[in-house]
Amino acid sequence: MTRTTGILIGVVLAVLLGVGVYSLSQNNSQPAATNEPELTVNQNSSSEETEPIADSTNPTLEPAEPLIEDTNTISTEIAPRTVTERVEYNLPRAKQGTLTVTVTADEAGVIQDMSYEHQNVDPSSESHHAQFDRGINIESYVGTSLEDIEDVLISGASLTSGAFNTAVEGLQESL
Repeated sequence: MTRTTGILIGVVLAVLLGVGVYSLSQNNSQPAATNEPELTVNQNSSSEETEPIADSTNPTLEPAEPLIEDTNTISTEIAPRTVTERVEYNLPRAKQGTLTVTVTADEAGVIQDMSYEHQNVDPSSESHHAQFDRGINIESYVGTSLEDIEDVLISGASLTSGAFNTAVEGLQESL
């Protein structure tokens, strides 16, 4: 190989290397081609709305649906709450009685409905239960707070009255 041929090969290699470097630098400055739609940003200072760009995910030029629906309503209504308290208590002659008291109250604790029921009634205690039934006015508690119910003491029905007071205390703790 002659000296001229060697120089010529060196120049050709240098030119090829230069063309390759230039070509690579041009490819790096342009975004790579992908299958994703191209995002175009409108940098107008105007506050006018622009038309959406059609792409493969939204080909009809309609605005996309919002991801979160804003209803701006909050419900603060709380349904009334019904609680029941069952109290077992001693009756004369070593018998057991049960009094069940049920209250429906709103979120502020105001009674909307109240009822009670005697269970496991010993025939010898029926007159005491009847005395309690005549002495208590359960409807008078509707519209008042459970906290405002004072101890009930009905003559001739002190054991049932005590069971009622215990049930009311349990209901106050439940609400």
